[in-house]
Amino acid sequence: MLDNQGNLWVSVPGQLMRIRLKDKQFHFHPVKSARLLINDDAYLLTLFDDREGRFRFIGMPSGDGLQVVDKKTGKTTVPAFVNVPKADENSQMVRGVMQTADGTIWVLGRHILYRFNPQTMRLEVPAQPPVFSKEFGTNYYTMMAEDGQGNIWLGTAMFGLFRYNPRTGEATHFMPDEKKTGDVPTNVVGVVHADGTGRLWYASRDRTAYGYFNSEENRFVYLDVDGKVTSDLASMRINNYFTDQKGNTWAFTERGIYVFDCAAEQPRLAKKYTVENGLLYDYVTWGVGDDSGNLWLINGRNLCRMNLATERFTVFGKQDGYPPVNAGIGKFANGSFYLRGFGGYYTFNADSLRPYESQAPIVLTSFKVNDQEQYPGSELAQSEPFVVTADGRYFSWNLRPSTSRTLSCAVTNTSWKGLTTSGLKLEHAIW
Repeated sequence: MLDNQGNLWVSVPGQLMRIRLKDKQFHFHPVKSARLLINDDAYLLTLFDDREGRFRFIGMPSGDGLQVVDKKTGKTTVPAFVNVPKADENSQMVRGVMQTADGTIWVLGRHILYRFNPQTMRLEVPAQPPVFSKEFGTNYYTMMAEDGQGNIWLGTAMFGLFRYNPRTGEATHFMPDEKKTGDVPTNVVGVVHADGTGRLWYASRDRTAYGYFNSEENRFVYLDVDGKVTSDLASMRINNYFTDQKGNTWAFTERGIYVFDCAAEQPRLAKKYTVENGLLYDYVTWGVGDDSGNLWLINGRNLCRMNLATERFTVFGKQDGYPPVNAGIGKFANGSFYLRGFGGYYTFNADSLRPYESQAPIVLTSFKVNDQEQYPGSELAQSEPFVVTADGRYFSWNLRPSTSRTLSCAVTNTSWKGLTTSGLKLEHAIW
């Protein structure tokens, strides 16, 4: 039977069990495509709500390409795209959706930059940046961002950067030029981002280069693996950027998190976070902040919450209902968070998300007495007190871990030499 607190009580021979049912913390929202998808499990490339809270934009790599949901009526509209015959990739692919400072909603396709008309519910094609390669017939866009001057920067997979003026339709093209100091260092620009000052940050996801654009000097600044200005190309992958409420820019990389103080005229590296500071892995793919001073990260196959004030990390994994997705995290206009997945997306409330507390199993791979391995070649999974006889004395211990990490201990003769734990809480030890 169920009690008023939601506990399930089960009567079995010889005992009575109480089962506490976990609340569902991540809620799945399926997305179906009316058109045939290349892959039935195609993941979502982008999710976006306009500032007015009227529409939800769902971008896909194929199939419908873009679905626009009227949040008031629930009606879904699938706008038509322009087919690019020469391009060898799907013209329906949506790389990003954003709303600029003037309220215009822009949709970046793989080949074309569109402007969404909320009255007609159609995608309009304004004046386009010139196609760099007539052979390919497309610029292969990757991402877009608006800078402080109202320009839209377009990253490409092969042809550098475009700075597009939406008011005039004019575009400036940036390609690597060894003879020109301060030009964009790479033709592969997978990430573009504008910080709190409107400064444009760029990065390549193939370990080529990253940095920012100095608009006053009209040149690109290169940064090295230590976040310092350099004339060389940095061999480090940048996955994404995020700017917090204080204006700091966070770079999520394969070597941890780099935090840049952007308040000064020239950004400087203020802090770096790696596994030594509490990250599960140095490889961080996405991050976004909430309104309570926390940063939410996709770190490996886990979701991590970082308290910016205390710099403490809380990990959410499979035991907490976290779905096996790492396609990206973001925040809707209403403050709820989403995780892009396959065939749909998950939402969760950051304020009410709690880790599931239970006793995790301890796995021992080594236990030595007098520097002699007691169980060579075996792996010991302990759920009861561990007891070892040594020189007529007994050593027993109970541990209750907070997370399933590692335990290391050393025993010399018949006395405890030392006991160190990582991620484990020692309830009591008896010897």
